[in-house]
Amino acid sequence: MTVVTVFVLVFAMARSASSVAIGPSGPGPKSTAPVGPAGITVSPLDQLNARADRDQPQVEQLAGYWVPQVSSKMLGTVDAGREYSYADILDNHEQWAMHYSPVLLLRSGDFGSFSLKGYWVTVVGSGYATAAQANSWCDVQGIPANDCFAKRLSRSSSAAGNTVHR
Repeated sequence: MTVVTVFVLVFAMARSASSVAIGPSGPGPKSTAPVGPAGITVSPLDQLNARADRDQPQVEQLAGYWVPQVSSKMLGTVDAGREYSYADILDNHEQWAMHYSPVLLLRSGDFGSFSLKGYWVTVVGSGYATAAQANSWCDVQGIPANDCFAKRLSRSSSAAGNTVHR
């Protein structure tokens, strides 16, 4: 069995595992790395990459639109006194996914509309024509302004003008 086949099998097993969350901004349970055939463990970083790769076609369809951005973390980000590991970033994304659908994971470095590279970004998978519409989604959900704001996804444009806070 090839390494790629094992990874695909392990990733499929990870997607089917259930987890418990207490909310998108609060502490949650730690993800345990899935263990696949022959005891191969899939690291949280590999799981993040697999999730972003899986979500990439849907993210591409949102290019040029405004989306609600609900999280942006990189290894070592400190938020509310918590320093994020890859497992924490994965847990954070999964918590958002349990509360809102669809949510998608992307890499900030894949888009020119992000000024900082190296971040794992969680967005709601609904595209809007205006920033006001994306921010309205955040308002309707009752998500605090610091945790949800409008972001335009663009591969070619610069970061200027592609973020509108509430």
